[in-house]
Amino acid sequence: MPMKSPYNLDLALGLTYYYTTFSGIGGSLRNKLDDFVVEEILPDRTPILSIINRRSKSNGIYTHCIMKKVNWSTIDALKKVARAHKIGMDRISYAGIKDKKAVTYQRICIWNIPPSEIISHITKGIDIIYSWREEKPVKLGELWGNKFDIIIRKTSIPAEKAVSVAEKAIEKIISLGGVPNYFGYQRFGVHRPITHMVGKMLLKNKIEEAVKFFLGEVFELEGEDAKEGRTRLKEDWNYRKALSYFPKRLKTEIRILEYLAKHETDYIGALLNTPKSILKMFIHAYQSYLFNIFLSKRLELNLPLDSAIIGDLVIQLDDLQRPIKYPYLVNQNNISLINKNIKQGKMSVVAPLIGYSTKFPQNEWGEFMQSIIEQENIQLDDFKSIEIKMLRSKGSYRELLAPVYLERHPVKLPDDGIRIIFSLKSSTYATVMLREIMKSPPTAYV
Repeated sequence: MPMKSPYNLDLALGLTYYYTTFSGIGGSLRNKLDDFVVEEILPDRTPILSIINRRSKSNGIYTHCIMKKVNWSTIDALKKVARAHKIGMDRISYAGIKDKKAVTYQRICIWNIPPSEIISHITKGIDIIYSWREEKPVKLGELWGNKFDIIIRKTSIPAEKAVSVAEKAIEKIISLGGVPNYFGYQRFGVHRPITHMVGKMLLKNKIEEAVKFFLGEVFELEGEDAKEGRTRLKEDWNYRKALSYFPKRLKTEIRILEYLAKHETDYIGALLNTPKSILKMFIHAYQSYLFNIFLSKRLELNLPLDSAIIGDLVIQLDDLQRPIKYPYLVNQNNISLINKNIKQGKMSVVAPLIGYSTKFPQNEWGEFMQSIIEQENIQLDDFKSIEIKMLRSKGSYRELLAPVYLERHPVKLPDDGIRIIFSLKSSTYATVMLREIMKSPPTAYV
């Protein structure tokens, strides 16, 4: 039986188990902004900072840039870049979202502005540190993964011992093939874990209920000003008045309130007034929540993550171990070959991110998934009949196991911080890997 998390939020978000069974080192992340450094890795597995000053022979109209940001979300940083260059956001693209409370380096693309005219210092915390020409734009998802340089502080055991424990933990994780590929806390929120709940309401076309829940539901860990604002709003649902007392830092809520102040019952319009990335996040979070539930059940059933059983679904991996999103069903005739391919890094076992085209594993684990769907009172066709069309989803598949590539062994810093450097494939979470080492409360990771 795997080790169960003692934290209620883990259980509520489906991160029910740990893969490793030893006591963690405790501690917390992001005590300082430069304690959490993220460097994007290009599709050919080249860390992006290593290409600075590489000569480009292209005369293309797309300028690729390395953007450094500190304590900015990716979208807000890109808005600042667009404003500085006096262009629309439609002329900027990026490969992936990076953490806000961190120092991050990522590739972005600006159309039809030559490198010589790129502004290097955008504003405090946002800089373009290198730019070059390319023939094609950067597309979302066009990255191999990310390299993390992370410092854990305030460990619950002495730093010298913490280094030894962390070293053994990483050795165990690598021997197991990685960590369970859970969606991490950032997907749902820690202080206000609400996104997947709103997503389910949108899936069931409970639009007004979803908007009011998002605006008004109070969570214990959020700021007192936010709690007060939400509580006052629920007294009369006067959106215009709420603009005078709602915290301005709650940008998404403010945008919704501004719209509803003018169009009181147009809840769909209010949602469409938010950035598409935020709106889609709600459905993605619900799909992620279900995936976590499925993965936890796999661990509970003591089924392997690094090999397939009959009835499983697997996907092929390309030469850089990136998934090719087409599932194969494992049967008696192909299981030996598939497990050989998994061992060689050519295939991987997956679980569905539920959508209207989802296929389930044909075994006990797959039957559990379908029972969860029934308990949730949803049907696959719900993902096709969402009233807000951009939220409709055919679904996809996600690997169960996230390989961990150790770049530098844990070391103790002079101030007793524990530094670890490792890389992960795209769409996997550093916090999910670190929770196996730390086993701290969820609030310690954000």
